[in-house]
This record gives sequence, C-alpha cells and structure tokens, in this order.
Amino acid sequence: MGTDGNLYLMRGPDTVYSIPPDGKLGLFYDTDDSRGGTLHKHGPADLVEEQFVKHRDAFRAAGWYERANQMRFVEIPVASLTPPVIAELNACLSISGRIGKITEHLGPLH
Repeated sequence: MGTDGNLYLMRGPDTVYSIPPDGKLGLFYDTDDSRGGTLHKHGPADLVEEQFVKHRDAFRAAGWYERANQMRFVEIPVASLTPPVIAELNACLSISGRIGKITEHLGPLH
C-alpha cells in the first residue's frame, strides 16, 4: 500500500499495476482439493474477472464442467486491505496451495 492509499502490485522493483483506494483487487483461483488450490491471476478486479470468465467458459465448452466449477473469483476492496489482510494475500502468493482457503483465512481478519 502506498501512502496515497493506492495498492501497488510489484514485480521486483517495477510497478505492474496500481489500484486506487476505491478500486478492487481480484483473485482468480481454482479449488482443486488435491493441491489446496492454485492462484491463476491477481490484479485489478475487472481484468482478473475477464480472465476468470474466459477460462471458465473455455473449460465448459470443452466439456470439463467439474474443472470449470472448481474455479473461483473473489474481489477485495482496496479500502479494506489492512496489514493482516495484506499479509494473508502475500502468504497466498508465496505458499503453494494456500489460496484454496482464502475466504476462510480472510474471514477473521475483517
């Protein structure tokens, strides 16, 4: 989080996206139980939701309904990103399989 209230998503020293305080962070992941879930995309909610819909529809078109139904999209308002929520999001980015329980982990933090 920047001092201006924006959420900055970084790749190394470079800013990839900046989401304003009234914006939303989007997470697109699957809930495959054998792996605990896999994060596919994160960033500005509108862009991530586009990818979520595209992938889910492609799996459905291919007849892979179970796989399509394992996909999830979550929006988190930037204004609600407290230090504990940011720490949990960073954990989901760095710990394989943690994303599958993101809603459980974030529940007590709100």
